[in-house]
Amino acid sequence: QSETEIKESINQEESEIREIKIKELRSSMNLLSQAQKIILELFYLENLSLKEISEVLEISTGTVKSRLFNAREQLKKLIN
Repeated sequence: QSETEIKESINQEESEIREIKIKELRSSMNLLSQAQKIILELFYLENLSLKEISEVLEISTGTVKSRLFNAREQLKKLIN
């Protein structure tokens, strides 16, 4: 195999691993409560700041931080 073929093979494997991890993450997120999913989606997918999330959900920034922390912890448990 040439160096180019080896690099392409490695890139393909990395892409497949990434896809598997994304599927695991999505599957695990489906096991979270609706409130936990919303917090994670607003922060990571919509790229809202803590302040913006607090305004959207009409809760304090401290509550957003707490919910975000708890959602992350729950997701870690589900993934591991």
